Amino acid sequence: MHLLTRQTQLADLPNCAKLIPSHHFSNGNSQTSLIELWEYLIGQSCAISAVIEDRTTNVHTIVGFGLSFCVPDSFIDQISHNTEPYTTKTLISLWEAGDFPALTLTEIRTANKANGLNVFGMHTIWGHPDQSDQESAPIRDRMLESLFATHRGYNIRSFTKEIYGVIEKERHESFGFSIRNEYNGVELAPNILKPYLIGMSREEALHPSLEGRHIRNLFLYSAPRCTFTSADQELLQLALTGLSETGISERLKISKESVKSRWDSVYQHIPGVLDFEIFQDGNITQKSRALLHWVRNHPEELQPTLFIP
Repeated sequence: MHLLTRQTQLADLPNCAKLIPSHHFSNGNSQTSLIELWEYLIGQSCAISAVIEDRTTNVHTIVGFGLSFCVPDSFIDQISHNTEPYTTKTLISLWEAGDFPALTLTEIRTANKANGLNVFGMHTIWGHPDQSDQESAPIRDRMLESLFATHRGYNIRSFTKEIYGVIEKERHESFGFSIRNEYNGVELAPNILKPYLIGMSREEALHPSLEGRHIRNLFLYSAPRCTFTSADQELLQLALTGLSETGISERLKISKESVKSRWDSVYQHIPGVLDFEIFQDGNITQKSRALLHWVRNHPEELQPTLFIP
């Protein structure tokens, strides 16, 4: 397999929906509502989302999909006491009722600067039902890597998600997650894996008993030192993908002069933060390379990630 992780685009969503097991939906219309919900979350920059593509052949196939968003304390409390499993069903119902719990981009920014964010992992899906555990293992491992990569730089206070099956339960418990809801008393069909709601708070992650565990990295946070504007962040996000000024101009549908003006704005936020000699004496290419290297290692400067069509 030749696996590649990238930011989810709206055109990916119908294929992502095919990865969701049918028993996660209440009825035939639920999949349409779910895609509409995803389009809202991603389009409004309220979601943290990535897909994993298998590029072994010329036909690139989505084999993994992850999407999370930020929620208030009340929603975490609600699903921790739900008697019915499958939070996808619950969320679709709330969406259709106009009572969806996701924080807006403005609310995310406010909470990220204050006490931190409650992140709910709505989907962490890899492989297909007809694949064996051995066949899907590389996708699962890549999905775990992308979970850490896409959430780096956020001020996370808690992380909650639903998982399925005893094997996944034991695997997440070995990471340090705790069971929040076992949905005891729910009758399941013989071929349906038992659902569990699991979670971890920052306090739990940073407890000495989890010293050395990779999961702690999800909760480590440093406040941003630069005061980049949304336009600055948008420029840097695209530059980090390797796009040239011409490519950025075409992607954002703005002139090259506007791209240069945005770079000027970015550099105005650097003095006093990055006191590298290169920013005083280097040429434009050297400056941009040094800046992108620094931002790549300080993702908090670009969070929350903006959706760029």
